[in-house]
Amino acid sequence: MKLMNIFAIEFVQNAPMIAAFIVSYWLFLKKKWLGVVIIITGAFGSAALIACTEAIKLSFTSLESAPCRLDSILKSALLLTVAFCGFAFVIVGYLYCNKKYWWVDPMIGVAAGVGLTLLQASWHPGLPLQQMIGHMLAFGLAGTAVPLITRTAGNRAIRQESWWPLLVGSLVNNTVMTLLVVTLEYLPFTD
Repeated sequence: MKLMNIFAIEFVQNAPMIAAFIVSYWLFLKKKWLGVVIIITGAFGSAALIACTEAIKLSFTSLESAPCRLDSILKSALLLTVAFCGFAFVIVGYLYCNKKYWWVDPMIGVAAGVGLTLLQASWHPGLPLQQMIGHMLAFGLAGTAVPLITRTAGNRAIRQESWWPLLVGSLVNNTVMTLLVVTLEYLPFTD
């Protein structure tokens, strides 16, 4: 039951950023400025959810969480928003500029996922090494799938002139990423 609770919280935390990721790629192909607004909104949405619910998620594990104070929540939300925006702009910008070489997508995704993990680890130097390695593996593995799914969903949405591929792509991306994070980062710390 603990893993289901962790999965549910992680899924909700990731949902705004993952959805913004796919929708912004589709919008970059139509109206770049709106894609930028969607990335910033999704990044802030996920960052705020993570900052406000991380302590609850960690309560289902043997990991310790920082005390829940307003200043730490605001700092965490700001840092995560900036990091998520950077991550999304790199990946979406790459996908927008590179329309032919889809086989490079997983390499770019792995590099971005590992880079995001290292950035997050630098903010919390006291985190257990096993948790950081699990987080890096999860983000690295998710990085192989996320750009490919994003490209596929965005291109199908354009061809079909439909939002359905964006919705399905968001759900698939979020499910894959959440399963990887829960399994590799949190499973070792649950009873």
